[in-house]
Amino acid sequence: MLSPYSPPLHPTGGIGAMPKAGYAYAQNEIPAIADTYLQQTQGGRYVDNQTFTVNDIYQAGLTKCHVTLLEQFQAKAFATAPILQGDKVWGVIAAYQNSSPRQWQSYEVESLTKIGTQIGVAVRHHKLLAYAQYQAEQQKTLTSVITRIRESLDLDTIFQTTVTEARQMLQADRVTIFRFDLQKDWEGEFISEDVVPECNSVIAEKVYDYCFGENFAPLYAQGRVNAIADIYQGKFPGCYIQILEKFQVRANMIAPLLKKGELWGLLCIHQCTAPRHWQPSEIEFTSQIAEQLGVALKQDSYLKQVQEQIDKTDLDFLIEDLPKTLESMKVGTERICEIVLSLRNFSRTDEAELKPVDIREGLDSTLLILGHRLKNNNERPAIEIVKEYVTLPLLECYPAQLNQVFMNLLSNSIDALEEKFKTIQQRYLKLSQRCPKIPLTIWISTQAVNNLIVIRIADNGLGIPEEVRSHIFDPFFTTKAPGKGTGLGLSISYQIIVEKHHGQIKCSSKPGEGTEFLIEIPSGN
Repeated sequence: MLSPYSPPLHPTGGIGAMPKAGYAYAQNEIPAIADTYLQQTQGGRYVDNQTFTVNDIYQAGLTKCHVTLLEQFQAKAFATAPILQGDKVWGVIAAYQNSSPRQWQSYEVESLTKIGTQIGVAVRHHKLLAYAQYQAEQQKTLTSVITRIRESLDLDTIFQTTVTEARQMLQADRVTIFRFDLQKDWEGEFISEDVVPECNSVIAEKVYDYCFGENFAPLYAQGRVNAIADIYQGKFPGCYIQILEKFQVRANMIAPLLKKGELWGLLCIHQCTAPRHWQPSEIEFTSQIAEQLGVALKQDSYLKQVQEQIDKTDLDFLIEDLPKTLESMKVGTERICEIVLSLRNFSRTDEAELKPVDIREGLDSTLLILGHRLKNNNERPAIEIVKEYVTLPLLECYPAQLNQVFMNLLSNSIDALEEKFKTIQQRYLKLSQRCPKIPLTIWISTQAVNNLIVIRIADNGLGIPEEVRSHIFDPFFTTKAPGKGTGLGLSISYQIIVEKHHGQIKCSSKPGEGTEFLIEIPSGN
């Protein structure tokens, strides 16, 4: 504890690497002051978790401008300690003595440091919780969109509902659906939109992007989602920048809408007011929305086909082809029902308390949601899933949070396998040799051992080096390229398993062979 004669402590600062220095008036008013030194040095001494004490501002060799500033707030002495988020300075906590100089004691400075550390922990937990809640809301919105597709046969209604809910979920400035006219070489128009009042509407705007077909169409046809944090920071063709500027776009995210394997249109997320770093969960959410719109397009195509058959009154054709069409619609409907059920099992938004559940249901639901990422595409073969489940007792847990752990671990395994395939393939291309078959596999197993439920998720990717593996559960630590990850997935997973479920999560890896995550949760039996 600080001495009872110490003034109150005033934590100050802002989110990010650069703190704002705050100085307390006697009336506890805290104005925001820009500290140019801390900005120029990216946090100065505080980055190294150092404290700073001044017993007398007139005897400490401070710069004249610093002394003048302190005099405005009647400060005669002060002690400060950093509030850290990983290796970034989030803010500074400071204690001031206004009545006279003061000899700060070591225990006082140590207490100030501990308070700063606890504030840092509280801020980190708040961020992790907010991030987990945001991901749960995304899954809830996705479930709503799938339900609307299932309930409605009107494509325009489905489009409008989707862009409205997606914009509200992503808090974007504009969400639109763009449809190509394939008869006019990638010319098209925006046919559905939800937009904030401050931005111009683009509905019915026709666009001809003469650089689209060469640079982007092949990638989108493969199902690629393109996320741009700032259109002026990438090496994009001038024609592309000009089109985006026309619609006030500063950052965007584009997902393809495929109809029977062909590129029908685009789902466009626009940020018009400022650059934006898209989070991995937001990219995944947009990809899932686009895939479900593809289901709606397929559903609409079937209905129109049936209507055309009826209009032509070609009874022979109807007798031969209608059963096939109805069967295809039935399969599509059953697929949507499976996804809705899986999303309901995955998000479990109505189950915030502990509840006994079957762990295997959560794993299977997560795999179904990630199904589009496991399929083969033009860049790599399909990823094989090997499941080794045993009969387990029901586990009392927080289902939605545990499912989020499964989502994070499986997504990371998929990323690792895609990186492995790309790396090996490029190696053989450089050697001008034929690339052999590259197996891509994820193993999932469950066990019940000594009152513990044990879940193993392993892959045969390139593995994780030891110097990296020792940090993977640290908040904001990521090995991915800028804009490709937040460094929060495994940290959140650690918090959920260790703090919420009193279990353990471990990682073992051999470079070149693969990685395994081991989860142990007390079963309570």
